[in-house]
Amino acid sequence: MIFLPIGLAAVALILFLSGRSQGKKAFDIASTETSTAAGMAQEAADVAKEIGSGSFTKVTEVKGTVECDSPLNAEMSGAACVWYRSTVVREYEESYTERDSEGRTKSGTRRGSETVSSNERRIRFMVRDATGATAVDPEGAPIDGERVLWALSAAAGAP
Repeated sequence: MIFLPIGLAAVALILFLSGRSQGKKAFDIASTETSTAAGMAQEAADVAKEIGSGSFTKVTEVKGTVECDSPLNAEMSGAACVWYRSTVVREYEESYTERDSEGRTKSGTRRGSETVSSNERRIRFMVRDATGATAVDPEGAPIDGERVLWALSAAAGAP
């Protein structure tokens, strides 16, 4: 009977920590300043005059169209992009039979998974809006990407 309150407390703790993490992410998104491409380019030029080029870093949102001379091709979907992450996970089931120290046999099925491959690439690009264009270097930045390809399953007939 003691396991029920302990289990509920564990679930409550997990939900609390998850909610705090999501709340921080929502606050970060809400508090991020939206800038124009021309404004960002001007700020970068001003900083370059004062302390040298390559010294300007700012977390901001710029809404516009992505431009890239040589876009990447996403590993799985082949879509043109400036960033992608692909992960291949193999999920499996295996039957097992075990003998305990008293000689009793126990059989069952185990499920598991393993990451077969994982790859992430990103390149520099431009964002163009009505005011102009600004360069973006996504290296080291957290990216909230769009899911293009979810899953292929061998059981569903995929190779």
